[in-house]
Amino acid sequence: MDAGQTDWSHEKNPLFWNEVARLDIEHNLKRRENTRTARNVIFFLGDGMGTSTITAGRIRKGRVLGQSGEDFITEMEQFSHLGLAKTTLRYCTDHQTADSAATATACFCGVKAPLGTVGLDGRASRKNCLSSHDTQVESILDWAQKLGKHHRFACIPKFQHDFDA
Repeated sequence: MDAGQTDWSHEKNPLFWNEVARLDIEHNLKRRENTRTARNVIFFLGDGMGTSTITAGRIRKGRVLGQSGEDFITEMEQFSHLGLAKTTLRYCTDHQTADSAATATACFCGVKAPLGTVGLDGRASRKNCLSSHDTQVESILDWAQKLGKHHRFACIPKFQHDFDA
């Protein structure tokens, strides 16, 4: 297998980096602010996709393509607008590290939830159906529907097993 670029001698020359910076600045100066209202929002909730995992994926893909790896730009990083949210700050009411279910509830409903529950507030308990009465919370999909917006929810079947609620 090709491990990628092995000669980085051109990067030792400061003129190389000056040119890279000049081109980057030139590209950014040509960009114009988009003042239009967004028609669509795509929300990816990638379980286990922390910055270190994204970086490792970028390096691997770049090297497979014969580049240095660290400089490779992923498709996701090419979006004109991109936001990353850290979910390790207790998106779960009863555990330090949240699972996919509690994280999805926090991201899509705006409230923390117990581990293993989806769309329920902190009063519910996992594996206790009776505790879920009157604990349902509205999600961004509910809000969109009330506003007459079209909305979709998709889950990649290959990874559905990770959604443990």
